[in-house]
Amino acid sequence: MKENDINKLNVFCAQNEKSEKLLTERRTPNEPNQLGYINASKDFKNGINKSDKPITKEEVAKHNKKDDAWVIYENKVYEITHYLKHHPGGKRILLGKSGKDITKHVKKMHPWVNIEEILKHSFIGYVEVEK
Repeated sequence: MKENDINKLNVFCAQNEKSEKLLTERRTPNEPNQLGYINASKDFKNGINKSDKPITKEEVAKHNKKDDAWVIYENKVYEITHYLKHHPGGKRILLGKSGKDITKHVKKMHPWVNIEEILKHSFIGYVEVEK
């Protein structure tokens, strides 16, 4: 059998225009990405405004804008404003979840992702325990 006779595996199997675009788009090293965020966020010194007091869910809910975004994950509060542009799924999805507890959503959609490692320098405090 000659090399030309071997059928090559067709890995391009897009179902529609949208999935075709997802398969063909690639981020360049200069574009925002999660590793870049982890490295850049080292200067945050474990939180921009780290609080020793528990943070209420009502307070977190106030921070739901593109220039001021917080989320709760595993009862920890993270300031994600600078992370929005680095989110691989786009900032719009994450912005829609800002001001809220994202724990269930993340575990459902991204069970393999170590959110706490990615956002470790964006940690600002713990959620107040409800009585």
